[in-house]
Parts: sequence; C-alpha cells; structure tokens
Amino acid sequence: MSVQEMPSWKRHMLFTLACSHVLLASGAAYGWTALRPVLMDSGVFDSFPELEQAAMLNSVATMGIAANALCKLPLGIFLDSLGPRYTAMVGAVLLSGGSLAMAIGDKQSQHIMMWSYFAIGVAGPFLQMPCFQFAELYGLKKESARATLVLCFELSTGVFWVFGQLHDYFKLNHAQLFIGYSAVGLFSLTTSAFLWPDRPYKSVPPPPSTNHPPQKGEHKKRAVVPTSTLLDKSLVRQIFSFPFFYVTLFFSIHNFCQGFVLATLGPQIEEFFTADDGKQAQTLISSFTIILPLGFLPMMLFTATGLAAYILARHRLAFIFVSLLCTIYGLLLLVHVPAAYLALFVIFPVARQFVFASYFSYSANTFGYASFGRIAGVSSTFAGLAQLTQTKVVAMIKDPNSSLSWDKVDLWMGLTPILLLGYPVASYVAQCCAAPPDEHAAPAGAADGLYPNEDDLDAPLLGTGQWRGG
Repeated sequence: MSVQEMPSWKRHMLFTLACSHVLLASGAAYGWTALRPVLMDSGVFDSFPELEQAAMLNSVATMGIAANALCKLPLGIFLDSLGPRYTAMVGAVLLSGGSLAMAIGDKQSQHIMMWSYFAIGVAGPFLQMPCFQFAELYGLKKESARATLVLCFELSTGVFWVFGQLHDYFKLNHAQLFIGYSAVGLFSLTTSAFLWPDRPYKSVPPPPSTNHPPQKGEHKKRAVVPTSTLLDKSLVRQIFSFPFFYVTLFFSIHNFCQGFVLATLGPQIEEFFTADDGKQAQTLISSFTIILPLGFLPMMLFTATGLAAYILARHRLAFIFVSLLCTIYGLLLLVHVPAAYLALFVIFPVARQFVFASYFSYSANTFGYASFGRIAGVSSTFAGLAQLTQTKVVAMIKDPNSSLSWDKVDLWMGLTPILLLGYPVASYVAQCCAAPPDEHAAPAGAADGLYPNEDDLDAPLLGTGQWRGG
C-alpha cells in the first residue's frame, strides 16, 4: 500500500508505534547516570577495590554509549539491504538478549556486564533507525515528525531513571529490573514483524496548492531552490563530499562531548560538591537524572510552535544553534556552583535533541533515504571510534601522575564546538556579501548539498501555526 492510499488512522497508528519503539529503547544506554547507583547497590563489581570498581563501571558505560554510534555502519548496510522490518527485529532480539544477560550474568565479570550493555547500546539504533522513514508519512510535516521522534529518543534516556525509582521504592535489584525490561524487546519484535514495511515509505507529494505559480513580485522574496545534487550521486561520491565531511565532524565532536558528560557527570559532581557529607552531590545527581528525560518539554514546545521545523529546515542555522548550545553547557561544567550545574542540566538535553535532529534531518535531506543507512553508518563509525577514547581520557584524569584534569577536559569540550561554526557562518557572510541572485538561481551552497531547500518551511506536526521568525 502506497502512502497516498494509506488511511489516516493507519498512518497515525504506525507513527505512534514507531514513537513507542524509540521511546522505550533507542537511547536507554545514555541513561547511565541513573543506572550506575542501581548497579552499585546491587553489588555489581563490589568484590573489587573502590577505584577499580569505578574504572570497570566506566568501561561498561563507555561500551554501551559507543555502541550506539559504532553499530551504525553494519546497521546502515543491513537497513539498506533488508529493510526496516528485519532491522527492527534484530534490534528487538538484541535488546531482550542484552537485558537477560545483564540480569542473569555474573555481576563480577567485567566482560559479561560490558558486552551485555554493549548489546543494549546496539539495540537502540537498530530499533530507532527504521522508525525515521515513518516521518515520510507526513509529507510537508516530516521535519516536525522527525523532531517528534528525536523528542522520544531524548525521553528514552529516562528508562533507567524509572529503574532507579523502582529500585528505591520497591527494592528491586538490577536482575529483576532487566528481566522486566526484556519484555520491551518482545513487544518490539512482535510489532515490527507484523507491521513494519519491507522497504521504506516514499514521501507524500505536496498538494497542488503548494505548487501555485508565483504571484507578482514573489520571485524577489525567495529563489527557486533545486534539489541537492548529492541525492543522485553514488555512495562513494557522497562519502567523499564536503557535506559528508562536515556532518561527520559535527556528529563526532558532539557525540563525544555528550557521551563524556553522561558517563562522567556523576563522578565530577562527587568530586566538586562535597558539602554536607556528599548530600549536595547526591541531590544534584538526582536532579540530573530527573531533568534529563524531561528535556522533551522544551523540545515539544519548539515542535508545537513550528520553531523546531523552522530551525531544522535551515541547516546552517541548525548547525550554528546546536554548536552554541553545546559550547554553553561545556563551559558551565567549569563553574562549580549548583546554579550553574542546574542550568547545564536544562540546556544539555535540549542540545542533545537538536544534535540528533540536525544530524538525521540534514543527512536524509542531503543524501536521500536510498543511502541514508550507510551514510549514517560510516559517519557514526568515526564518532564511535572517537567515543572509545573516553576510557583512556578518564584513566588519565584519575592518574595522579597525569597533568590532565576534569577542568581541562571540560574546557576543551566547551571550546571545540566553536570550530564547527566556521563553515556555516562563513557561508552566511559570503551569501550576504554576494551580488543579488538571479530570480531562478539557487543560493550559494545548494549545489553542494550543504543546506538544500533552506527556504522550505514545514508546518508543525503538533499545531496549526507556523513559525515565521527571522
């Protein structure tokens, strides 16, 4: 059944199920800050000295978070070759298997815990990536649909916060919690096997009213923007293009910074906030585990007002906006006062959502869905390899003979995203300084695919209004 023939109830049902897959599993591995106390209370690695236990827990976190990026290349090949249905089914099996291994495996074995969490980290993208093609069911509203899926991804980091609440109030240990979580994999396996398509859906064409002839003087307001030429190029040509280099650098830097914050924020807070015998630190950590999944609230507001679609449809603006947000939260780590960290807790999840939304929206619009999985896989492999260096960085910080410190790494995280501003800012300046374009000319940069169709405004999925700022 084509998208055009699909009844609206089925379209909404499929998109709702896709959101549930993303919500329940896609970013669970990133909720490490909330899971870490549960594992420690359950006695994971408690037969080892305290410093060694901390290092082993950090290695488990690093593997799970890095897995989310490292698996994207085989995932992309799998998705492009076998389609959404079988890709999601593999993710569901990995989720259930990893959860059961975490539950019944030897909790003193670093390898069992590490590879079990790695499987959970891999399962997330295998369930998430097939869901992005459901945004095509909404035609002109697809950017808002993608933003909604990213919103669900951010909310999925709260899965382990729920673990913490169940652990605190009902005294459930990690084994009981992960056995229960394996049921999510069974649910995902069943729904994807029967309802997911074998090939991605094609976008709904715009209604005839959107293709009306320009009114008098309208051509002076906006130029006709051709489709990115990279859509029609081979995979090799796409990979060796500047847009691919830039989006890979963009994702690698932000993915490392986010993973580092998620894995080390707890230890950093425990080191810098020692008042009241550590009670202040525990309060801040608890606040972060609550605020992190609630980061969907501002993103929901952005989506409902159309602001998310407005930003994501303008890729240069999205890259600038995201990089500035990440610079702010990186620098806030250097201000060791509770108010600064609470501000960081609010900004961080919003920045995370826009990083993934910008990355997926740009990749889909620039390279197309035919090679979307492999493109995302190659760029994410570079990001995952960079993420693996986190374990070595943390070990150097903990080494008393090393000059590296938390503050030095945090300063690097705050300043590095500024490098990503160079190209989008320079292209904006070049466009402003250029001569007025011909009425049928594309804006500078459209031909190389860096920001195709920037003047296309998508209507919001959750509201009828449309952001008209800027």
